[in-house]
Amino acid sequence: MCIRDRPNLYYEVRQKHSGSYRELVQLLREQPDAPVIVYCLSRKSVDDMSESLRRDGIRALPYHAGLTSEQRTEHQARFMRDDVSVLVATIAFGMGIAKPDVRAVIHYDMPKSLEGYYQESGRAGRDGQVAQCVLFFQHGDRAKFEFILAQKTDEQEERIARQQIQQVVAYAESSVCRRRILLAYFGETLEVENCGNCDNCLRPITEMEDRTVDAQKFLWCVHQTRQRFGMRHIVDVLRGANTQKIRDMGHNQLTTYGIGKDVSADEWM
Repeated sequence: MCIRDRPNLYYEVRQKHSGSYRELVQLLREQPDAPVIVYCLSRKSVDDMSESLRRDGIRALPYHAGLTSEQRTEHQARFMRDDVSVLVATIAFGMGIAKPDVRAVIHYDMPKSLEGYYQESGRAGRDGQVAQCVLFFQHGDRAKFEFILAQKTDEQEERIARQQIQQVVAYAESSVCRRRILLAYFGETLEVENCGNCDNCLRPITEMEDRTVDAQKFLWCVHQTRQRFGMRHIVDVLRGANTQKIRDMGHNQLTTYGIGKDVSADEWM
């Protein structure tokens, strides 16, 4: 695959949390009426997102395979002629959108691969003008993919898909130039050290926070619960939640119960 650097695109990764939807709305309101594509993972999340945006006064329409052919044609046509400013699409189905003046492509859910992300985010700024490519990332999105992968019967296909997801996670967590990572994935090299147009280059991390003690608490809780429970339950135990599941399992008697209540659930996740 032959690719080229597109300096007009700004790349950014934002940690996804309970307030991320408000961040998304703010991003859209900063450029009122600018054409924007928002990618979500499932049809339901596309429908929910477009409905929420409309309630918040943003002209948005859904775009996915669950719509009729006539509905998809109408929604895309309205987006192309600027009747609506935001098209919310599934990651799998939004590849046919070819509007040159898209000012932002926002992935509200994690893409399946770096190649897919490059192509999807590349829908932005095809007119050569400045455009944003923003990815909201949380490990919970990876868990959704892990569940999907577990249903695959072809081991080779599952191995490749799992590797692709890991590459997306590495991109999202990296402090290296986003553009450099994307180009390197395709065997290309960025000639300059600092691209000057991604979050890591414009706002480099100068200090690392030591979370060793928190990591020890988390791993010890996993050990005490015999490695049988998901992340959400471990966080509930650490934060001293009074859930029926915790009481039934007797996990309110563990020494790790409540020792992480000073850290928010979002931060633990």
